[in-house]
Amino acid sequence: MNNYVKSVDVNILNLLVGKINFIPGLNILSGENGTLKTRLLQTIRGLGPRLGSPIGAPISDTASNQLVLSNPAEEVRMQAISPKRNTERRSVESIVKFLHSQNQSIDTFISERAGAQINDRTFEPYPALGDLFYALYEKLCKDGGNQKEKMTIVTSDFNAVIKSIFQEYELRSLWNDTSGTPRISLLKKGINEVPLEDLSLGEQEILSLVANLYASKDSFDVCLIDEPEIHLNWHLEERLFEYLDIFCGTYSKQLIVVSHSRAIFKSKFLKATQFLFWNEAGKIVVGKDITEEQRRRIAGEAIDIIKLGTFPKTTFFVEDESHTKVIEAISRAIGRNVSITECGNASNVKSLYKLAKNEGGWDSAFFMIDGDNQGNPFPSEARFIHLNKYCIENYLLDLDIAAKVSTKSKEDIRRVILDSILEKREKILNKNKYFDFLFDRLALPDITASFLEKLDAATIFASYLKKLGIGFEDYVRDYVKICQSQSILDSVFPDQLIEAIEQTSNEEIPSAEIVEQPFP
Repeated sequence: MNNYVKSVDVNILNLLVGKINFIPGLNILSGENGTLKTRLLQTIRGLGPRLGSPIGAPISDTASNQLVLSNPAEEVRMQAISPKRNTERRSVESIVKFLHSQNQSIDTFISERAGAQINDRTFEPYPALGDLFYALYEKLCKDGGNQKEKMTIVTSDFNAVIKSIFQEYELRSLWNDTSGTPRISLLKKGINEVPLEDLSLGEQEILSLVANLYASKDSFDVCLIDEPEIHLNWHLEERLFEYLDIFCGTYSKQLIVVSHSRAIFKSKFLKATQFLFWNEAGKIVVGKDITEEQRRRIAGEAIDIIKLGTFPKTTFFVEDESHTKVIEAISRAIGRNVSITECGNASNVKSLYKLAKNEGGWDSAFFMIDGDNQGNPFPSEARFIHLNKYCIENYLLDLDIAAKVSTKSKEDIRRVILDSILEKREKILNKNKYFDFLFDRLALPDITASFLEKLDAATIFASYLKKLGIGFEDYVRDYVKICQSQSILDSVFPDQLIEAIEQTSNEEIPSAEIVEQPFP
């Protein structure tokens, strides 16, 4: 990796004064609010070369601010992105019309980023995932050749990027004979097809950011990014920084990122992080080492946002979308309104629960993780829900209820489950060698409730639903409705979970709110 920007000497408001060094690849700048981090990025952008600047031109705007390049004679191409300024949502049809009516292309998109400043005051949209797909597709088509083949090429390239963040997501492109253009959507977990304009805010922002980086990779060397974690939960923050680090190494780029994310305290990212903080003389200084109090304040700012934003009502911190959909369906069925925040995995949920116990003020929050055939790390604690079964999907495989949902017989459901297990043999054995000796003699009578409790049902659930021809959300909704109509919700699902949902006031609107906002 090249160290394009070696350092910057700055004097910003006579508060942040001195030299800041940078390393090749990923650089992270963090610190408390008010320590001029965004202003520092703006200064670097202002000092940096603009589109069309001659090689070796002076990179300085005042005597007190100067950018130092490793090789001043080498042309350094710089761009700036402010992800907290949302990308615009458009339907597939309106994307194509927009590109043509506004004479937009991938080249104009890249030129705009190359000439842009970090903007923290006004809405300054940048290309969304769909805009970039069609712009790259149309550029590829200018060379002639089979348009469907060009569609496949761009789809494959974008999926390589998307799967680096969302492993179970896939960009789907189908040729539309009527319009003579591709029609794209996002397929989640191989089942749920979602139009691009219906992506959540967090999904839209992170996919647009990584797609912008990928699409412009041949046109820049250095990219300045201001707070890319805005709108993301903790798990996605971690995934994003993993991608940024890999991106730098793969394409020999240098990124300078301002961030409040708690992910930076992971050892892998901490070595790339410099902190801005106030010293005793009332000046802002930059350093690698900070005190525990400074660390707590920096990491705690995101916690404060959650407390203010979501705690007036019952809030669930869960692992993933499957948890969200089940809690959402149960809440609606019994007429309660709760908030749900996905943390990405059990480790994140447990870490947050420990923090909540120490911090206080989380009385209306609950924390839920899968059982994973492991013991409860916080036994008998009312606000921590450890599922007794392997995962939440296991609770959705009651044969009687599944038969009613699918209008099939119990024997049919057994057959579908068995076929799904056999289909996912390798995936199951990677997680649980307990089943190895069973596969060669596994038969319909073996598909019992006790057997299914030991299985990681998440490994087969997409296949199971596909064979039934039912989407995840529809299946869960109908499954919960049947439980509710038979008054068996608290016997099918953990009674601790049902009690937590029921404690929310009856006066709440009967729908669940899925919260997406900065998360530690």
